Amino acid sequence: MPRTKKTTQPAASSAASKSAITIRMYNPGFGDCFLLTFQAADGSPRYMLIDCGVHQRVTGGGDKMRIIAADIAKVTNNHLHIVAVTHEHADHISGFRQANDIFSKIKIDDLWLAWTEDPNDPLAKQLKAGIKQGVEELTSAVARLAPVNLRAAAALQGILDFEMSANALGVSKSELDCLRDWSAKKLQKPEDYRRPGENPLTIPGVNGVQVYVLGPPRDAASFSITEKENEMYPEFAAIDASQAFAAALKGGESNISREAESNIKRSFPFDKRYDITSEQAKNDPDYQQFFKQYYGLNKDAGNDWRRIDDDWLDSAGELALKINNMTNNTSLVLAFELTGSNPHKVLLFVGDAQVGNWLSWPAVTWTGGTAGNEKITGADLLHRTVFYKVGHHGSRNATLNAKGLALMDPNNLVGMIPVDQKWANDVMHWEHPAVKLLGVLEEKTKKRLLRIDRIPDSSQTLQKPDNIDSGEWQNFLKAVDWDKSKDNLWIQYTIES
Repeated sequence: MPRTKKTTQPAASSAASKSAITIRMYNPGFGDCFLLTFQAADGSPRYMLIDCGVHQRVTGGGDKMRIIAADIAKVTNNHLHIVAVTHEHADHISGFRQANDIFSKIKIDDLWLAWTEDPNDPLAKQLKAGIKQGVEELTSAVARLAPVNLRAAAALQGILDFEMSANALGVSKSELDCLRDWSAKKLQKPEDYRRPGENPLTIPGVNGVQVYVLGPPRDAASFSITEKENEMYPEFAAIDASQAFAAALKGGESNISREAESNIKRSFPFDKRYDITSEQAKNDPDYQQFFKQYYGLNKDAGNDWRRIDDDWLDSAGELALKINNMTNNTSLVLAFELTGSNPHKVLLFVGDAQVGNWLSWPAVTWTGGTAGNEKITGADLLHRTVFYKVGHHGSRNATLNAKGLALMDPNNLVGMIPVDQKWANDVMHWEHPAVKLLGVLEEKTKKRLLRIDRIPDSSQTLQKPDNIDSGEWQNFLKAVDWDKSKDNLWIQYTIES
């Protein structure tokens, strides 16, 4: 269906009309970067940036982030009223490093970080220490694995790339440290960090918008719930198979504690006296013949199938995903309530929150609402959700069904997915977006689902699907715009309150 809407310049098209919010989703390749534009009571715009990053394996990702940062600076006239960072994964924060010189010149009034980033919070410190330990173990494992199995090492490194630290990147300050310096409001007290159930937040000068913090949860158990609810984190004293694998790969390194070494030994399937090293199997006459004949060391014997040398790679992948999912579950989750609508519309930004984070929301409550004493729950906000920023690039365990998507507005839901499916499938061999979830999302939104890898070029339009009437589709098209240049830099959606 042809569009009649004229192309607008980025700065003008990003400005939301009165009583509206414009959500601009940038296209870094495989990453999250959202610029929200609100209209203040005096008619001036207010800008909020939620995340800004790209996965480190994306070719030209750093250059793309600099183009995006320049566009943000231009649109906002070098003034961001709020920057919100959902969690410390490279595909959400790398832009603040890759375009450091651009962001350092942008005035930032306030910085929203989850309580998990509070350096003085005891539980936050415990969580960070556990994740750091896992990352260090896997980093060592990848280094030892690369010379003998480059493909497996690359697969593990692809997951570790999300967790890269400032030291590993060879820079003096992390992205969050830079943002702390740039923000006019300093995060000095526990109440400066965002936590579920705190009083609804506001956008300075903007009427009719309240922001509810749904996550991350305040109990440690929730962070380990990704697919199996019996995974409890952080309990590193009892080493499971995946943790034992990573620590064992560190061999005789001196930084393994006696307690850890003891736990590792208890994790071995056989007693230590039955150990035979690889060198013994290959060179010792007492073992050499047996292993050549029966274990496949002699390739001509046709016994390669007997070897189990690489079986531990399954545990390696499990540990890498476990650590990755832990960080995802620390995501700051924000629900924007538009109080000028009836019923109040809700815009949901979940970062990469996974199962444990989602399951905590129904228990979060507030007292307020129109009557002043109305009880509001996380489930209430989900029921009124008309816009959903799809979690974790559409992965299968970052959008719940019965306690998530099924609760959202069945008539008015619009979604955005920051995903590059071809890159995820072909380069990293990840199922992003998950096929089954994508089908449900398309049905639930009546295919009003915007993706950064499906931005039309200047001569294209968004085609009307069969499951929506022409009037609904036309109203949707009026609210959508995108970058018509060769860069396909962004696509955006405006919601009236």
